[in-house]
Amino acid sequence: GGMAARAAEYKRYTGKVSSEYVVLGKMKPDLNTDELLEKRAARNKIKLFDRNLRVINREAIQTQPEKAAADAAAPAAPSKRDIAREYAKRVPKPKHKEPETVEEPTVGSDADSEEEKDPLALLEAQHAEQRRRAADIRAELGL
Repeated sequence: GGMAARAAEYKRYTGKVSSEYVVLGKMKPDLNTDELLEKRAARNKIKLFDRNLRVINREAIQTQPEKAAADAAAPAAPSKRDIAREYAKRVPKPKHKEPETVEEPTVGSDADSEEEKDPLALLEAQHAEQRRRAADIRAELGL
């Protein structure tokens, strides 16, 4: 004899069979394609050119200030503003007119002339007259 056969121990699948679409995952991008390698090489070439150009420009700028200083020393044509300022220095300034002094009205002035004056001058004349009368009264009373 041979070995005795073992009894099968399994359960039959009783669940429903699903036909739904399940997304398992995605593949990572290939970073070493020929197209990407060409782009990367072109970018590195541009960076290298840029570095070299910066060095060249930096040297050119360091030698340039000597030339720029010579150019700045050369007198530029005067601007319109400068020309106007020079002209203004030569033109004499206007003389300041003294304001005319207001003469005190006399006591014996005509009534017509008082009406022709402006109201402020009329009030000033009345005030001066009243002060004179007040001084006369004080003198009479001996104050």
